Amino acid sequence: MADAVRLDLGGLKCPMPALLLERALKQAAPGTVFEAFATDPMAEVDLPFSAQRLGATVLGVEVTAGQVKVRVQK
Repeated sequence: MADAVRLDLGGLKCPMPALLLERALKQAAPGTVFEAFATDPMAEVDLPFSAQRLGATVLGVEVTAGQVKVRVQK
């Protein structure tokens, strides 16, 4: 499997992390995997929801030390 594309969304507040993930998913080739890192607590809910709404698969969600990491595949 190819390396994931890292999206650093730290420091951004809702709705920006979700909007930027959506933009990346729309522009990506099918099969592309993204690792999105955010510090906004709402990202734990917003990023998976946005990804699924666009038909992407959520591969995992981790919350550690004030950071949310979401892995999705287009």
